[in-house]
Amino acid sequence: MLNKKMKSKMGIGLATVMAVALLVAGCGTTTGENETATVSTESATVVASSDASIDLSDVTAVITLSDNGSVVSGNGASVEDNDIVITSGGTYSFSGTLTEGRIKVEAEGQDVTIVLNGATITNSEKDAIYIEYANSATIYVMEGTENVLTSGTETTYEEAKAAIDEANASAETNVAAGESDSATTETSSADTASASESTDSTEAADEGFSNSQKATIMAKCSLTVAGSGSLTVNGYINNGIQSKEILTISDVNLTLVSANDGIKAGTELNITSGTFDIDSYGDAIQSDGTLNIADGYFDIFTGNGSASVEKKSEAAPGGGGMGGERNSSDMIAKMLERMGVDGASDLAAALEEAGALESAPRDMNSVVDWLNGLVEDGTISADYQTTIDAIESAMSSFQPGQMGAQNQANMQPTGDNGGFGGGMMDDAADSTDSDSNSVSQKGIKAEGVMTIDGGTFTIDTVDDAIHGTSDVVINSGTFNITSGDDGVHSDTNLTVNGGTITVEDSYEGIEAGVITINDGEVSVTSSDDGFNASTTLTDPDITINGGVVYVNASGDGLDSNKNLTINGGTVYVDGPSDDMNAAIDIGTENQGIFVINGGTVTAVGSSGMLENADSSSTQQTITYVFSEKLEEGTVITVSDSSGNEVASFTLIKSASAITYSSADLVSGETYTFTAGDQSGEITADSINTTNSTGGMGMGGHGGGMGGRGMMQGQMPTDGQAPTGGQMPSDGQAPSGEAPTNEQAPASGN
Repeated sequence: MLNKKMKSKMGIGLATVMAVALLVAGCGTTTGENETATVSTESATVVASSDASIDLSDVTAVITLSDNGSVVSGNGASVEDNDIVITSGGTYSFSGTLTEGRIKVEAEGQDVTIVLNGATITNSEKDAIYIEYANSATIYVMEGTENVLTSGTETTYEEAKAAIDEANASAETNVAAGESDSATTETSSADTASASESTDSTEAADEGFSNSQKATIMAKCSLTVAGSGSLTVNGYINNGIQSKEILTISDVNLTLVSANDGIKAGTELNITSGTFDIDSYGDAIQSDGTLNIADGYFDIFTGNGSASVEKKSEAAPGGGGMGGERNSSDMIAKMLERMGVDGASDLAAALEEAGALESAPRDMNSVVDWLNGLVEDGTISADYQTTIDAIESAMSSFQPGQMGAQNQANMQPTGDNGGFGGGMMDDAADSTDSDSNSVSQKGIKAEGVMTIDGGTFTIDTVDDAIHGTSDVVINSGTFNITSGDDGVHSDTNLTVNGGTITVEDSYEGIEAGVITINDGEVSVTSSDDGFNASTTLTDPDITINGGVVYVNASGDGLDSNKNLTINGGTVYVDGPSDDMNAAIDIGTENQGIFVINGGTVTAVGSSGMLENADSSSTQQTITYVFSEKLEEGTVITVSDSSGNEVASFTLIKSASAITYSSADLVSGETYTFTAGDQSGEITADSINTTNSTGGMGMGGHGGGMGGRGMMQGQMPTDGQAPTGGQMPSDGQAPSGEAPTNEQAPASGN
C-alpha cells in the first residue's frame, strides 16, 4: 500500500498520463510460458480527459531494490535472477539500488504503471527497463526524487562512439570518392560492420544486439513517461528511451546520455512539457513517424558538436562557385551548356580529372584566360581549345538585360564582373546524409510530420539541428541553434508561423523544398546559403508573408531554385562579397521569378550574380549597383529628391549592390544612393528600377540541398544595419536609427 504522502504526489500527475496510456495499442503477443496467475487490482479509475483522475489507494506492489535481494511487497511481480518481472497489470512502485538487474514487463494485454520513487538500476549488458508485453506502459517519476537508469558501461560508451566516428569517417571518404550518397542508417558498438542492424528488429532474441539492448528504457508497446521528478538515463550501449509505438513524455526532468539516439519513437512522439538535457552520439530526439512538441526546455548536443565538423567554407570560400566542394563536372557542364557551348561536358570532366577546379577564378572575365593557361601548361589537352573559343564567343556576344523582369533562363546583367554560378544542379540530391553506413547525428528528427508549438531550445549538432523527412511546422518557440549542417531542414515543406529562430552558425540556415514564413523572427548565419529552397518533388519556392527575416550568408542569401515571393514582413540580407553568389538567387532556368508585393526588403551583396525583382511585382523596388566595391563599415544612404533620408545601411562586409523595396518608395521619384565618395541618382520609372547595364552573371540554382560547413558570425543589438551579423534586438531590419516598435519606419529614421 502507498502511504498518503505518496498518493497525493502521484494522483494529479498520473491522472492525465494514465488516460493517454489506456487508449493506445498494446505490445507483441506472448507465447504462454511467461503467463502467470492474474492478480486482481482496483488501483486505478481513469477518465480520458484533461481533468482525469486516478485512485491510488491500492497499489499492486511496492518493490525495494537491493543487490542483496530485492523485496516485493504485493502481487503481480517477482524476483527472477536479479530481475524484477511484472506479469500482471497494475501499478508498481520502485525504490532502492539494483546492480546487474532490470525491470522486465510480461503482462500481455494489460496496462502497467512503473513508479520510480528513488530508484537506481544499472545493467552493464542490457536495458534497465524492458517492457516486452503489455497493452500500454507508463513510467512515472515521483516528484522530489532522483532516479538513475544505466545500460552498459563507460567502456561500451566509448567503444560505441569510436565505432560511430569510424563509420562516419568511412562514409565521408566514400562520398568524396563518389561511391555512395544514400539515406543514413544507424550503428552501434555491437556490430559496426552491419550498422543497419541497429534499426528495429522486433522479433530478435532478447540477447546480443537485440530489443533489450536497443535502449536503457525499451518498450515494445506505447509508452508514457511522466512525473516531475528527476530521471537520469545513461544509454551507454545504444539508445536512451525508446518505444516501438507511441511515446509520450510530459513534466519529467530528464538528463540523458546515449551512444546512439537519445529519445526514439516508432510511430509517434509527443512531448508536452519537461526539462531535457540530452547528449547523444546519434540523433537526440527522433521519431520514425510524427513528432509533436508542445512545450519544454531543451538543451541538445549531438556527437562532438558543430565545432567538430570540418568547415567546408575553409576549403571552398563562399560555399559555391567553381572551386567549391559542392561542384562537380556535371555542374560545370550544365552551366557551360546554358551558354550554348558544345563540348561542355567533356571540358568539365577534363577540368575535374585534372584537379583544376580549385584554381578556377571567381569572376567570369578571367575564365577564358584561365582555360587558355591550362592548355598552355598542359593541364588539359589542346583538343579543348575549340570549346574554350566557343566560351569566349558566348561571353562577348552576350547582351545584358533585366534577368528577373524578362525571365531569361541563363544570364543577367550586372554592373560588375560575373562569375560561374554557385551550384547549378537542376536535380541536386539531398546530401544531408552522406552515406548508407553513416550515423545520423541530428538534434530533432522525424520521418513524419513535425509540429513544434512552443518550447525553449538550445541545440548544438554535428548534423541538422531540426530535420524533417516530411513537413515541418513551427508555430512558436525560442531556438538558439549552432549546426554543422542545416539549422532547420525539411525534405518537403517548412512553415514558420511564429517563434524566434536564431541560427548562430550553420552550413545552410533554412532548407526545404518549399519555405513559407508567415510570422515570427528568423535570423540566420551560414557559410553557404541562408535560405535554400531545392527539391525535385515539387517546384522549389520561398514565400515570406510576414515576420522579421535576417540573413548573413557567405553563399546565396535567399536562394530558391524556382520562385521567391515577398508579400510582407521585414527582410534584410547581408549577402556574399564574392561574385560567385548573390544576396538573392532564383531558379531562372526553371522559369522562376523574384516578386516583391509588400514589406520592407533590403539585400546587399556582390553584383556578379545579381537578381532584380520581376516586373510583375506590385511594390516599388530599386536595385542599385555601385561603380566600385564598397568596404566593410561603409554606410549606404538612400535619399529622395528633396534630400530627405529614406533609409541607411551599414555594411558588415564588402558589397557592390543593393536591392531596396519599401512602401515608402514612390514611383517616378528620383533617389540618390550615396556610399562614401560614391553617389548616383536613379529614377523609379519602373516597378523594378535598376541602374545595372553591363557585365554578366550566371544565375540559376544556388545549389541543391547540400552538405555541412561552418562560418563564424555574430548576431547586432540595435536598429542599425548589423555590424556583426546580428538581427536587431527590436526585431526591425536595420534602417538608420533604431525604430521603437516592430513597424517598418516610415522614413527610415
